[in-house]
Amino acid sequence: MSGLLCASVLLALWQGWLYPAIHSNTRPDDRPVVIVDPGHGGIDGGSSWHRPGADVPEKDINLAIALNLRDLLEINGFHAVMIREDDRSISSPGTATVRQQKVSDIKNRLAVAEKYPDGILVSIHQNSYPASYVKGAQVFYGAKDERSTALAQTMQANFKALLDSSNDRKAKKIGGGVYLTQNAPNVSVLVECGFLSNQTEAALLADHDYQKKTAFVIFVSIVQFMAAQNG
Repeated sequence: MSGLLCASVLLALWQGWLYPAIHSNTRPDDRPVVIVDPGHGGIDGGSSWHRPGADVPEKDINLAIALNLRDLLEINGFHAVMIREDDRSISSPGTATVRQQKVSDIKNRLAVAEKYPDGILVSIHQNSYPASYVKGAQVFYGAKDERSTALAQTMQANFKALLDSSNDRKAKKIGGGVYLTQNAPNVSVLVECGFLSNQTEAALLADHDYQKKTAFVIFVSIVQFMAAQNG
């Protein structure tokens, strides 16, 4: 069965089985929750694609993919909790220095995730590496909920099946230096959607259609993961 056909089957299962059950409830907070975290924002641009003429910051690509994911989630019966929906830091008022703002921002992101301990946390980022030939999406899983491993492995497999057949990367446990995904109590993954240091992949990541495809891979993976958990 082809990757796209598999995706179609998954969506049919979701809409025919889980979706009606969700919408039989009257309270919107009965819907399954996905916390969508577009990495960086505001003064923190993250890495950049150094395109001739103008750099493209990671924060903008993260947000574009996240907004596409939000739309897919919402129209299919999920409650998408967006950590940010525009270009801003979510640091607390009164933080003076850049360092203080970044520390406050990441702690506030964790506070959002902690409000929904039964929700799935998806943190969206872009990678970078000194060697420009390096490419490929890679998914990292959080340490607090062992089910994160299954979600990350599902998502990694779908990036290969649905987006890039040459991607042989493996899902990995998140490192201790990644505060949000490391400390969130949720089923959690950090998705490095590709490498902005690779000119070809960066051009794709900045393309609106490719951003939609990336969001679709993440969405289908969540559906597949939930179907396995409920089956």
